[in-house]
Amino acid sequence: MNQSKIVKELLNRRPGTLRFEAAQILDDVSQSFIEVLRRDGRVVIPGLGSLSLQERAGRSGFNPATGARLQIPAKTVVKFQPSKSLRDGVNIDR
Repeated sequence: MNQSKIVKELLNRRPGTLRFEAAQILDDVSQSFIEVLRRDGRVVIPGLGSLSLQERAGRSGFNPATGARLQIPAKTVVKFQPSKSLRDGVNIDR
């Protein structure tokens, strides 16, 4: 699901909301997640899951086209852990 589909879904669920408002709300939520992750390292979204920061160590790798060795630098990545209710909701027929 991309941004325009999320905005369309918000408009279907909240009649009377303008497209611009729905897009702005989505953007504000995204920016809030980024700010809280930077500050606290974790965002909990009830019923959906949690986002947390995880450090990846640097490692060596290779270019598959040339076989040349290269160093992949360390970086910080965002990890998503789904909530139990989300996991149970998508596995309802199993």
